[in-house]
Amino acid sequence: MNKINLLNKEYLYNIWRVFVTAWLFTFSLTYSSFYYTQIWGLGLVLLFMTAIGMVLKGHVDFDIKILFIAEAFILVGFHNSRNWVDFEVPYAWILVMPYLLGKMSIGNDEKNANKNFYINYFVMAAGMTISGLVDVIYGAVNGLYSTEFLYSIWTKESYVRTTHEYNYVFMISALLFFLISAKKIKEFYLLVIFDLIIVVDMVYHEGRYSLLYTILQIMFFLCIIAYWGWKKNEKVKTTIILIGCTLIIGAILLVVMFELNLFGIQDLYDSSYLIGGGGILHNERFEFLVDVIKAMPEHVLGGYDVASPEGSHNMWLEYGDKYGVVVLALLLIFKLLTIKDAVCVAVYEKTNIKYLVLSAFIYLHLYYTLEPNGFAKREFLIFGLFFWGMIRGKIELGLVKRN
Repeated sequence: MNKINLLNKEYLYNIWRVFVTAWLFTFSLTYSSFYYTQIWGLGLVLLFMTAIGMVLKGHVDFDIKILFIAEAFILVGFHNSRNWVDFEVPYAWILVMPYLLGKMSIGNDEKNANKNFYINYFVMAAGMTISGLVDVIYGAVNGLYSTEFLYSIWTKESYVRTTHEYNYVFMISALLFFLISAKKIKEFYLLVIFDLIIVVDMVYHEGRYSLLYTILQIMFFLCIIAYWGWKKNEKVKTTIILIGCTLIIGAILLVVMFELNLFGIQDLYDSSYLIGGGGILHNERFEFLVDVIKAMPEHVLGGYDVASPEGSHNMWLEYGDKYGVVVLALLLIFKLLTIKDAVCVAVYEKTNIKYLVLSAFIYLHLYYTLEPNGFAKREFLIFGLFFWGMIRGKIELGLVKRN
């Protein structure tokens, strides 16, 4: 019988990963229920897991992004402390922990790095998705259905559908990965169907993010299929050209029909929920962004949200509005560096995980750009920070260059 060496770092790291996975699922399932009185507890758990991870990993590679995000939230914490908003001060150190935890959760073993990434990603996606679906069921059972609001089973309070759609960010983003990988793993077709069920439910609740991003992923998938087919032979090339020309002509005809309101297409769109807030392409939130950005030179210390009736409606800009342009600049530099990391994975990674990374990365940034939730309720930002940390962890292992 083999003896287990309790002092073996690899064995201890695997135990640590079990606890991280358990915490990740639990947090993903309950994140919407946190009250300000629980912030310290959340922070201590994150700090404890991160500290143990550092010891077991043996080192943490220098990453300049940590400097930018740490300085940004230290300034946020200082501002809150000075203005007696004491319950938000712990975020100054709490919001650095998920990024470090994400980096370390990938591990030191290149052979298991992708497996660890997949486990983290889908545990997080599963917890958030279950959280969202439970709220849908809770509302339906208790007769609390509303197209504008859903009801939390944790807090027994209503919240808007745009906040609800955040529950599905990672699951919906995985659609592209499921479609591409289903050729080898047939069970992924079931997950494709599951994603489409979520989209149908969100359309029922008049949500637009899931619908729009699903359509974009399907279009990108078709482009990838066309690219693969293009490399095969001339006969396939001819077929792709014919299909491509047909789709282009069809799109042009659809635009003409819409502009001329043939068959009442434009009237149908104008009377649908898709037109809310100015529609998809001309949404008023884009105007809010422009107005707020123009007002920044006159409000360097914050307060530029006065230029818009609803503020910027943008997570990054909300931090700058409340804490000053310096904090905004630090966060935007951090954001740009995360974009660089995601591009590196998309370019150099040889496995299908690159489709998962790229799709989720884009959707997450899209959500944070059009919704303020990562500012108003900062537990929402923890998922993004953890995900960006995982991407950085892959890069630091060199996987994107050696696979």
